[in-house]
Amino acid sequence: VQFWARTRFEMALVFRSPAFVVLMALGLFNAIGSIWFTGDLFGTPVYPATFAIIPDLAGSFVIVPMIIAIYYAGELVWRDRDAKLDEIHDALPAPSWLVFASKWLALVGVQVVLLAVVMLAGILLQTLQGYHRYELGLYARSGKLVVGCPDGFWRKGNIEVVCARFGLPLAATGDDFVGPVEA
Repeated sequence: VQFWARTRFEMALVFRSPAFVVLMALGLFNAIGSIWFTGDLFGTPVYPATFAIIPDLAGSFVIVPMIIAIYYAGELVWRDRDAKLDEIHDALPAPSWLVFASKWLALVGVQVVLLAVVMLAGILLQTLQGYHRYELGLYARSGKLVVGCPDGFWRKGNIEVVCARFGLPLAATGDDFVGPVEA
């Protein structure tokens, strides 16, 4: 309970920070401009299909998550020291691993949110340009996705087909996540 509360607290501090908002806006502005003005592929006009949008998103937004991770890794670690609360914080009954792990997981969570926002921006731009065949599986081809679907889910067959088509691991329980994540 305390671990998740600390993680949510750290993530909220990042999301409410003016620097995060500015970096996110600059990254989205760059990504949207890159996608919106892409009209041809090798000299041939193409629809804003997912296969054509993903390389533009990756190329135009790649620096923003790195900057955010580097900046906020330092900010989360040094925030207590700057406020002269580090010794008080060390005297609390919470174990030190809990504080470190919650800050680490908050950084990972911020990166996941960044990737989701970029993916939604790509889908929104496809929609605004009149293209409605979203291939969400192409966003997942990075090899870093594990799909979770419990056995009783009424559309599990559809999810199994999509996972088989794109080569994604499918986990039915929390224990099934361990193997693909450790690999």
